[in-house]
Amino acid sequence: MAKRTLWQFLLLFSMFAFATTYPISKVAVTHASPFAVAAIRYLSANLILLPFYLIERKKLKAPVRVRDFILMNVWGLLGVAVFALLLLFGVRLSNSSNGSLLINTQPIFAVFFAPLLRKERFSWLKLISAAVGIGGMYFVVTGGQAQGVSFFREMLLGNCILLGASVSMTLYTLFLTSYVVRYGGIISTFMCMLASSLVIAVLAVTQGNGLREFSLISSRDFLLVLYSGILGTALPYVLFNKAMAVLSFTTATAFKVLIPVFGVLLSLLFLGETHSWLSYLGMGIVFLSLGFIVFIKKEPSLRQKA
Repeated sequence: MAKRTLWQFLLLFSMFAFATTYPISKVAVTHASPFAVAAIRYLSANLILLPFYLIERKKLKAPVRVRDFILMNVWGLLGVAVFALLLLFGVRLSNSSNGSLLINTQPIFAVFFAPLLRKERFSWLKLISAAVGIGGMYFVVTGGQAQGVSFFREMLLGNCILLGASVSMTLYTLFLTSYVVRYGGIISTFMCMLASSLVIAVLAVTQGNGLREFSLISSRDFLLVLYSGILGTALPYVLFNKAMAVLSFTTATAFKVLIPVFGVLLSLLFLGETHSWLSYLGMGIVFLSLGFIVFIKKEPSLRQKA
């Protein structure tokens, strides 16, 4: 029980750390391309994980299988590079409010995919709780203003792409779980981000102004993006992936409903953005739904199943 509680608190921290990347990215991309910012973020995450990866690899009783290495990079491409591209194009064809809402529908997809692909028990209560959490996110993202989120015909393609981004991240996380159990959080996280970091870096130097995009990032913004890569990406990814081995996949994924909540609070503190009382009501709904999911009869952890 104490171990599960510890990892629940670590998941809270991870969601907060993930959320810090959004205001940082919002500031940085005003001067440089999103690809350049993403390249610095993920390459720095890989570099900071490299020495820990080498240490952990030496502890393995057997080397990483070639098949596992390839599959981890394939799933990493799905969950990082493909997710980032779908998010970028989805928001362009839709809007940022739709993006914030739709890409965080992962807990609902997790409830459906986990019984099919990971043999976790299907729970109507978890599904209802996740749906209530998504409803709370609607108020967090839009402040209750109907025009904030649009599902009209002209945005249909963009919204479908955003849902595709959510599905890609859910499947990536789901298939990664077995490798986390087998190789640990650091090794699996490093390998999954490796190919994606290189793909995003190639896109950064071939799109727009190429290498010149990197020179447009100020020293302050560069340091902020480095923070985003190290403390906002590498650390929370490792913690989240490790938490899936201790908690169930659906429970760990449910914590992602907190990302837009923390994002709103951070934008209030650091960007001076204002929000309506309905946004704060939505935060309460999100926390309530998460509480139901966390305290529903516990699923066996992946380690217990292994």
